[in-house]
Amino acid sequence: MSLSIKKRFSLSRFSRGERTQGSSIDLNHRRVFILPNKAGLTLGFVILLMLVASINYSNSMGFVFTFLLASAAQTSTFFSFRNLSGLQIMSVKNAPCFFGQPAAASFIIKEAEGRTRWALFARIDACIVYIPRLLPNESYPLSVSIKPDHRGLYSPNTLTLSTSFPFGIFKAWAPLLFEQKILVFP
Repeated sequence: MSLSIKKRFSLSRFSRGERTQGSSIDLNHRRVFILPNKAGLTLGFVILLMLVASINYSNSMGFVFTFLLASAAQTSTFFSFRNLSGLQIMSVKNAPCFFGQPAAASFIIKEAEGRTRWALFARIDACIVYIPRLLPNESYPLSVSIKPDHRGLYSPNTLTLSTSFPFGIFKAWAPLLFEQKILVFP
């Protein structure tokens, strides 16, 4: 499914995600986004200062360290993306709840590419669930606690999977919006 130019560059796509067509989403290059975090911007500034100092003093060893640090940072973008790419997220039917009580949005995260995934975070609103490790070909049942704000059929907000693996200088995230309903009794 291709996106129009307007939808492709919409800012809500980066925070809310695209509405899914079914109950399963495969994470690929279209759904995973990467930006440097505060530590990454600081590292970029340090690399720039090291480059200017190496040029100013014609220091060969400074060039070596500058380009080594820059290449390690560039490589970490690939591994941050790869940590999320290829995961399958499936929504599961949720149990009903009563108004004023917490409910659970349930999902299954499946690793299907034979790689170990490290330090994943799942977030809906303010509730964050930490997944320290996902082994190859393993399924992880995920239950995120939410508090419905109205009675009737309630749709949970966007599920955001994120990681800062391996160095913590880039944040890769995937906002996922499922057609999932929770019945909230009065």
